[in-house]
Amino acid sequence: MGKKDQMTQAPPVAHYRKEIGRQNKKQGSVVVKLARHQAEIKTAKVKMHQEFRLVAVGCVVAVAAVYALLYIWLQ
Repeated sequence: MGKKDQMTQAPPVAHYRKEIGRQNKKQGSVVVKLARHQAEIKTAKVKMHQEFRLVAVGCVVAVAAVYALLYIWLQ
């Protein structure tokens, strides 16, 4: 009877390795999430700079157009 019980249970080394694997998987998922978050922040910064440039150029073009129209109209 004792032999059957020993056969069905995993040896302590296998259990230890399984626990180590679970810990590594948890740490790996945290590292992957952190890397993905940093990549998203980087792309968001690039998009924000592009949008800022677009708005700035649009404002400059609008002011230049108003200036040109007033210059032509008042002459």
